[in-house]
Amino acid sequence: MTVSSSSRRFIPWFALAFALALLLRLLRLGELPLSDAEANWALQALGLLRSQPVTLGTQPLYVHLTASLFFIFQASNAAARLVSALAGSGLVLAPLLFADKLGQKAALFLTFFLALDPGLLALSREAGSPILTMTLTALVWGLWRNNRVEWAGICVGWMLLSGPALWPGLLALAVSYGLTRGIVPADDFRLEASSLRRAAFYAIGAYLAFGSFFLLSPGGLGAIFRFSLDDFWTPGALPPLVMLTTPFIYQPLAIIFGLIAAVRGALKRDALTLFLTFWFFAALILSLAPPARPIGGLAWALIPLWTLAALELQHLLIPAQAGRNETLAMTVLTLLLLTFAALALTAVALGKMDPPSAQMYTLVALAAVLMLAVGAALVAQGWNTAVAWQGTLWGGLGFLAVYSLSIALFAANLKPHATVEFWRPGAQVTQADALQRQMNDLSLRHTGTSQSLKVILVGMNSSTTSNAPAALRWLLRAWDVTVAADFVPNSTSNLFITSEGFSAPQLESAYRGADFRWYSYPGWEQASAADWMTWLVEHSLPSGEENIILWARTDLFSNESNP
Repeated sequence: MTVSSSSRRFIPWFALAFALALLLRLLRLGELPLSDAEANWALQALGLLRSQPVTLGTQPLYVHLTASLFFIFQASNAAARLVSALAGSGLVLAPLLFADKLGQKAALFLTFFLALDPGLLALSREAGSPILTMTLTALVWGLWRNNRVEWAGICVGWMLLSGPALWPGLLALAVSYGLTRGIVPADDFRLEASSLRRAAFYAIGAYLAFGSFFLLSPGGLGAIFRFSLDDFWTPGALPPLVMLTTPFIYQPLAIIFGLIAAVRGALKRDALTLFLTFWFFAALILSLAPPARPIGGLAWALIPLWTLAALELQHLLIPAQAGRNETLAMTVLTLLLLTFAALALTAVALGKMDPPSAQMYTLVALAAVLMLAVGAALVAQGWNTAVAWQGTLWGGLGFLAVYSLSIALFAANLKPHATVEFWRPGAQVTQADALQRQMNDLSLRHTGTSQSLKVILVGMNSSTTSNAPAALRWLLRAWDVTVAADFVPNSTSNLFITSEGFSAPQLESAYRGADFRWYSYPGWEQASAADWMTWLVEHSLPSGEENIILWARTDLFSNESNP
């Protein structure tokens, strides 16, 4: 791909978008504890590093790359998520490969949209998420159409090792391409025999090299054949209606302008717009159809949706057509009125006022929106239509941009406190750090070093360490851990960790216990209308809890230990 002289002026902006994406994906990356799903992938990588027998799952590329990062740095939450963070940052640059088709401005808009999108940002901060698959798929397509056949082949090999999220993504692309070809001819995708052979050679080489971890872990070569129906038929944590509303809450800017572009393109029978529209709806249906409803599957729909929005804004965002000062004044007025309405509705959503006051604030918000509509109409009638239209558009875009950035910080859990998000719908580990601190404190008191006591897991519905909760095993990765079916006291049993319902009289008499909130289950199904209103503002929701108990032998405490 060559960069024309007219395109070079956009390069600093693309670099800025990439830097912004990288910053948001790396900031406080290891702060949240790993969930069970994340820890499962991290433990596979750690097992490889320790030369332990490991049964690789469906994402050997992630596991092998993460094992390398653990070797270079150390096993940590941040290192476990680093592959996803870098992959998500790489996706931001993919529009560069399609700039000739989209247009330079649309490609630049799309780059910033992908950098700041809440869903893609959340997946980029999750270990083992589909973001690696999505990035590699975009690179394969972009490199191929730019005649970078060898690199496209290498990315195909990596893509096949990136996990089962590939197949619904490819199916959505194939369906949308077929539907588009059925309406209008398309010539963007070329398949030449010589190029295919060359790409296949590189793809096979990349698959063999990285699938076997350069012969260090040949178990990864069978990843393409590993497929579990449980991944699709096990009911998901997020209700269908909640999942369907996700783009409207997290991506309103994309929904508004993307659907406008879809309608405009359908009327013009534009091949690119039709393809993107079919792709969006195909990906959306495929994410909602299986009972599992993986939230990562919804991310496939975000790429065409944001691309449609970028194409529409490329046409709409033009220099002021009438008086610049008047247009800016209309922009400021729009921003102020929309912000005022949002603040009034926020006060209502928090539910801290009586019904008459809530009704009054709601009417005030509606009055602000009505005032904006009347003001725009008066400006159009008495002054200039272009001023009214462009000022309202710019102000509305500014308001939606601020909202999108705010909710992106929520989705990435970059707020001061942990939040409940659609993009992390399952059980979340909460007090892992508190448990680790307490255990280290006891170890320092007794031995003078941290992580030096023997830990026994009891009552975890498991008889082997490999079947204990993955997040707990990850937390205790540096400890001497064994699993027991029941409590058996002995002189080396310093610490026990049990489930909340486990009971053993001998344990309670010889050990001191402290409970820790381990899992938090968002109450998606049980939330009331008032709960959802509060969630829209604070992203907090009533949650169920599951505790574990740390038991420490009484002589570990300073006031009872012998010098």
